[in-house]
Amino acid sequence: MPPVIGTFSAQWRAMPALALLLIAASVAAVDRHDFGRRLELAARLNIEAPWPESQAVLDELRPHLDRASEDQVVTFLMLESRNQALNGEITASLATIDRVLTFDLDPAQRLAAHARAANVGYIGRQFEPTFRHLNEAFELIEEAGRTDGVSQIYSIAAYVYALVEEFEDARDFGEQAVAIARRSGLTRELCAAHERLAFVHKRWGNFADAQTHYQAALDACPSSEHPLIHGAIEYGLADLLQAAGRFDQARPRFERGIEAMKRMNYRNGLAEARVFRARMAAKEGDDSRVEALLTAALPDLDAAGHDEYRAEAHRGLAELEHRRGRHERAYDHLVISMEAREAHLDEVRAREASFLRARFASAAKERELVRLREQQRISELEARSQAQQSQLRLVVSIAAALLLLAVSVLWIRAARDRRRFRRLAQRDALTALSNHTRFFELAERTLALAREKRRPFTLVLADIDHFKQVNDRHGHLVGDQVLRLVGARLRDNLGRIGIIGRVGGEEFAVAVPGVERAEVRRRLDQLRRELVAVQVDGVRVPITMSFGVASPRGGESLVELRKRADQRLYAAKQAGRDRIDETAEAP
Repeated sequence: MPPVIGTFSAQWRAMPALALLLIAASVAAVDRHDFGRRLELAARLNIEAPWPESQAVLDELRPHLDRASEDQVVTFLMLESRNQALNGEITASLATIDRVLTFDLDPAQRLAAHARAANVGYIGRQFEPTFRHLNEAFELIEEAGRTDGVSQIYSIAAYVYALVEEFEDARDFGEQAVAIARRSGLTRELCAAHERLAFVHKRWGNFADAQTHYQAALDACPSSEHPLIHGAIEYGLADLLQAAGRFDQARPRFERGIEAMKRMNYRNGLAEARVFRARMAAKEGDDSRVEALLTAALPDLDAAGHDEYRAEAHRGLAELEHRRGRHERAYDHLVISMEAREAHLDEVRAREASFLRARFASAAKERELVRLREQQRISELEARSQAQQSQLRLVVSIAAALLLLAVSVLWIRAARDRRRFRRLAQRDALTALSNHTRFFELAERTLALAREKRRPFTLVLADIDHFKQVNDRHGHLVGDQVLRLVGARLRDNLGRIGIIGRVGGEEFAVAVPGVERAEVRRRLDQLRRELVAVQVDGVRVPITMSFGVASPRGGESLVELRKRADQRLYAAKQAGRDRIDETAEAP
């Protein structure tokens, strides 16, 4: 274009002003048309190709945004927000969507923006914006009575509610999403709805239902049209099949899923697929493949801050190095695994707290709406009944009583919600023992009191041996029952003399003040004898545990004491598990 303009510049100067305006308008029209055509190409590539390809088109269009219509700018920003999320730029993606929401959007566009923000939020483990955007989407659905885009919101809600273990609500949302998408005939939304409902059932332990919905998602989702989500479904179903021991069926699905993540340049999904594939390789005894998969996954897991899978990957590498006799490397991986697990538990607690805050905020809005409606009703009564003062006073009194009753009921509900929040913040939902944070708070106070009164104090850290094998052999439901039984046996043997907590997945801790170590050791031995004979639903599931026991030295802090107990627990495991270690020290 610049050389052409230069060639005819003299002729342009000779043209009348009106002719110049007509030519400029024609050029602008062509430019706007070309912008729209290129934007449509970017939208197609955004679904069908690796995200850098669509981003390259967007980067070409960026200097010309001032020529675009407002709808085109919104489309441009929504495409860019998806690319940012696929590249792991979660904060930037959320900021882009916040910019979209400043436009004068129609309800469908606004709903799509909230759906994108909720989706990006949970991918990046930022649950405050996730629940905030979900609530705003639900309000928009209720106020505008919308049907388009509702399936996407409901399927995202299903996924997020499953993460906070509100499984019944998650299933209801997921089934509604599938039904709406099927009625709408929207292939991609139906595919995503089935995939997220499969995740709900998988996390809930309903593996048959999960497989049904994974297969339905594959049937609804041609790989040529939706390669990214198709690949995610493949490796999700493969993980389900490998957990059931169906390796021959899982293997090709893993390969297709991993290849799709590579082709689409989705590093977060690729890392997750590799961790899932490593689980099967570990069961097959293929140590070299386990090492290759987990080593390749770790950089992307670190970049994404995916602590749950980081903990699993480092734990797998620790076990691998231990089998090879490289104990220092095993110890290093185990330490990182424990740190990642602690970070994951913090994330779980933050996720549950965000969920409860969002639910409480929603209830507060409902209470305010009730109050405003009551005020409006009273005002209308006053305006209509000025001539009937006595009757008005009676009506106002009744209305005030009803309002007081409503406020009382809402206050009771709010107090109940607050009590529930405190319980959730302090108790492990599965075993009803103190959770990680609550246990170490109580242990800190108890240690200080024991030191003040010059009484003995013992800290015990315990870990169920080979618990992953229990889950793999008997299923996660039996694994949950084993955790409950272990918690109950700990309460029976040590609950009257100590504080007990579940501080990790299969990790427990006991703080015993005022009791000699010999008595603590006797009770731990009794617990070990009881666990060997455990039965779940009539099936004998022998359980062994390893214990690390430590008592404070001088003015030693709880953190230092815990470190020594943890070293002894690790020594007990290194020595063959199913034992109590009271003597081992750190190297």
